Amino acid sequence: MTAHYDHLGRHGGRVHPGADDNASGVSTLLTLADFMRKVKSCHSIAFVATDAEEKGLYGAKAFLYQGPVAKEHIKANLNLDMLGHSGRRDVLYLGGPRHYPELNQAKRLVLGRFSSFVKEGRDGRGFNYDRSRRIDYRNASDHAVFDRAGIPFIFLNGADHKYYHSPRDTLARIDRDYFFRAVDVAKTTLMSLDQTLSGCPGSKES
Repeated sequence: MTAHYDHLGRHGGRVHPGADDNASGVSTLLTLADFMRKVKSCHSIAFVATDAEEKGLYGAKAFLYQGPVAKEHIKANLNLDMLGHSGRRDVLYLGGPRHYPELNQAKRLVLGRFSSFVKEGRDGRGFNYDRSRRIDYRNASDHAVFDRAGIPFIFLNGADHKYYHSPRDTLARIDRDYFFRAVDVAKTTLMSLDQTLSGCPGSKES
């Protein structure tokens, strides 16, 4: 599981707090790391807070190619980025499984539980919140590093919004209800991946 902890810092003479991008993802990662201490999982799970995502995904690259876990032993990446803002639509996006069918079982479990909240998306090309620029979501965050190495990924991502990369991305603008639901989705996604990937009793590939 990955979530980047860097942001823009001081830019143009003003501090950019990065509450949504990506303190929301890191706080979710830490919450789930604490939760999993009390749960017996089928797989080893690495909780990785990456640096330098904004500079070019360098933290994820360092973990994958110079880190303590050989990339051949990594079965999947669950990446969390911007989980604290609902935007115009009350939707959390789940991307990745359409590129990796082995993740479909986990995806179905998540969509079945959160059918009115979670939608497939954010793993191809799209537009930002006001359609002023195109975004390649498949390459937009740390999951891209794993994807390029052939490692299946799930990307959980909330709304693109006008506070993105601005001094106004503050804690006061986090949608608390949306965020807590996103944490629940992330927990369910992590558990579903653990239960359905190969090597776990009951998985299709076991």
